[in-house]
Amino acid sequence: MAGALHALDRAAQLNYSDTRAKPKLAEFAIEFRTTLESIDRNRKRPTGWLAGFYLHSAILRLDAVDVRLNKLPKAGKYRPTSIHGAVKSLKHDEDAHLSGTKNVSFSQTLRDAKTICERLESAVR
Repeated sequence: MAGALHALDRAAQLNYSDTRAKPKLAEFAIEFRTTLESIDRNRKRPTGWLAGFYLHSAILRLDAVDVRLNKLPKAGKYRPTSIHGAVKSLKHDEDAHLSGTKNVSFSQTLRDAKTICERLESAVR
């Protein structure tokens, strides 16, 4: 959970924009190429890409915590989150890009994170 919250914080610090969820393919391809070159040359990554990376890291981590909480009766009743749909799409839809075909906004991710935090707190009491 700490890793998910850290990733959300980093995405916010880097001014993540929900417009990244529906990228213009030509711009996305250029950014992807630039990012790969930056990684290859050990240079600074594009800010927009980093913000998206951190948001996706948070979503994947939050969903993993939420799924594990379903095995703990003290965590309370499970209610599917929006991030679960986005992660499922990312993992299973052939045409999903990094945001998945079921996108989730930053604000919805924050709401889901709050719900998951509350479930986690209940589970550890």
